Amino acid sequence: MIRARPKDRRAGRFGLLTKAADERRFNVAASRARDQMILFHSVKCDDLSEHDLRRRLLEFFENTRPLQIAGIDRNELERRAAQDNRRVVKPPKPFDSWFEVDVALELLRKGYTVIAQHKVAEKRIDLVVEGGQARLAVECDGDNWHGADRYEADMQRQRQLERCGWEFFRIRESAFYFNKENALSGLWQALEERGILPVSRNKEYAF
Repeated sequence: MIRARPKDRRAGRFGLLTKAADERRFNVAASRARDQMILFHSVKCDDLSEHDLRRRLLEFFENTRPLQIAGIDRNELERRAAQDNRRVVKPPKPFDSWFEVDVALELLRKGYTVIAQHKVAEKRIDLVVEGGQARLAVECDGDNWHGADRYEADMQRQRQLERCGWEFFRIRESAFYFNKENALSGLWQALEERGILPVSRNKEYAF
């Protein structure tokens, strides 16, 4: 990002970027990034008008903190999920399984606010997704962990929490690793229906 092109500086032109067309160009450029966007700039916020889109973009980068879950930076969680030997290394606390880690990362990659192992009345919920005035409990049903007895106990726990106003979405481990897109399609819809949006979509502008 620069304040003006060399030929504009020589001509003494330092026009503001405030038009709707400018905003559309900024939003299109920012939305092209799938996982990460890096901003190179030669100006500071104080060099730009408070009405300039370039200042708002720069302020967004300066004020946006890395997504975290349970105090773990998303990038660190991504690294561990990709590099740790899951057969011998346990998932980082407070996660109960690597399956929970993988589901949490899918949510974080889309910009959702996620709480791991949320405690409610001496019970725990695998993942809780929050946004606006709503929240959704997400249970990760591991194939080896959820036998008949354990599953019934989980369902009893869910019914108790539902009576307290909680809503649940359950994901089967085998379905998730067989086809993540299909396994999570219902989750994205459930979040949308409840007005639980990614952090970026809760902002007025995409950037």
